Amino acid sequence: MSSYSCVDRAGQELSEHAVHDFADLFAKEFGVPNGMMVWSAGRVIYERYAPPFAPNLRHSLHSATKSVLGSVVGIAIRDGHLSLDDRVADVLTRYLPKQVSPELEALTIEHLLTMRAGFARGVSGSWAREQSSGLTRALLALPFGSMPGRNFLYSSGPSQLLSASIQEVTGAPVARIAEELLFAPLGISDFRWHSDQEGVTSGGNGLSLRLSDYLAWGLLYLNGGARQGSQVLPYEWVRDSMRAHVRVDSRPYSDGKRLIAAPISRELQTETYGYHLWGHQAGFSFAAGLFGQYLFILPAQRSVLAVVSSMPAWEHNRLPDFVASNLLGYRTTDSVGVSPSPSPPRTADSSYRSDQSESGKSDPAVELDPSFLGCFQPRRTPQFLDLVSVDRRVGETRIKLRTRSGELTATTRGWEEAFIPFDFPDLHHSYALDDEVGLVRASVESSDVLVIEVQYPTTPFRDTLRLEFLSEVDCRIDVTTNVNSGSIRGVNFDLTRARQR
Repeated sequence: MSSYSCVDRAGQELSEHAVHDFADLFAKEFGVPNGMMVWSAGRVIYERYAPPFAPNLRHSLHSATKSVLGSVVGIAIRDGHLSLDDRVADVLTRYLPKQVSPELEALTIEHLLTMRAGFARGVSGSWAREQSSGLTRALLALPFGSMPGRNFLYSSGPSQLLSASIQEVTGAPVARIAEELLFAPLGISDFRWHSDQEGVTSGGNGLSLRLSDYLAWGLLYLNGGARQGSQVLPYEWVRDSMRAHVRVDSRPYSDGKRLIAAPISRELQTETYGYHLWGHQAGFSFAAGLFGQYLFILPAQRSVLAVVSSMPAWEHNRLPDFVASNLLGYRTTDSVGVSPSPSPPRTADSSYRSDQSESGKSDPAVELDPSFLGCFQPRRTPQFLDLVSVDRRVGETRIKLRTRSGELTATTRGWEEAFIPFDFPDLHHSYALDDEVGLVRASVESSDVLVIEVQYPTTPFRDTLRLEFLSEVDCRIDVTTNVNSGSIRGVNFDLTRARQR
């Protein structure tokens, strides 16, 4: 097994120069994040957003929700509603299957917190969202593969059972407890937290916070549960949450339906798990969410790094080692691990130089062939898309999509806020985004191709609708997304010129 040693920056607060260099390396390695904030030396020393993301917008945290749930578990234990040794079968009695196995009888709150529930397989948030009813009951009916406490298996199932347990013993959903006893003391008022069909707050995912509020939650752990002289979380809970309870031998990734454990080589095993918080051998703890929603608590540097991203589903697992090497200056002491990369020269405007939001800007020299202007309708009906119209006005091209739920207009002027009258849950990790206000823009890719981009600004997802004109009377729309746990390729439509009425 590898271990980590410091080559330069451990034990020091982070400098602005080092963080700017790290941000440049991050952009080169993973692409520009949607937002990044760093707190060190008693203040925020770095804050950047990639438009259209902005400080006032919430961002989905995906599985980092689990770590915030861990805070609420600590509150419930502090207030005497739960204990680590409570048996889940005694708390969720009304949801139990008819036949209670010895494994389920032995399952405790601490087993859930440390992801050692003993279930035979992991379940993802997308699986949970697709359950039509009775999610708690369905989770308690899952088969076991071992006795609780023996094996680590990361999953959204234990987190959902923790949320259900808290609601059962307090009579209040986790979201309400968090609002009153966690978020309010931190000054957090703008949040969203999904619930299942029975009104139980989603334990494994579903929380959206502003980046600055995500950072504020991380600072609570850096400061031992205290904020401005008030002990929001017990110090002992923060300490025990960040302590290594399990040495992790696998990292999870989702195939869109299940969480799959990808084995880690024993030589590269660098991660541990506490009470719904990850740990790293370089001495820091972190919350981790799909597509790169991470928060790093860096005690030795008295710093916190928060980042929200749109990374491919398998890429984000590389982030903890990348932070250890390229921000903190650690390296593995054997010949197998990650070595720190040298920092490139930095110019004043080098951070976020590869702004992904600019990739869809139209080249003013490229214009759509005027023979493709007009209205087009799907060849096959019924479909949710009724009509597509393309016209040109002074200085801009305008595309209008009419669906059963409304109309969407995108122009080449740039990003504009709009209600999105369609949704493709299969492209969005099974999240339904039809109640989200989005940002849209159009661009002319070539004389026979128009592109519409739809950014859901509180999520990692950006959909692309590519409209290719095959002739003056025929065209095709292909829908893709930037990141997904499953396929990024969605539906396509064949259209023909609408008849004059």
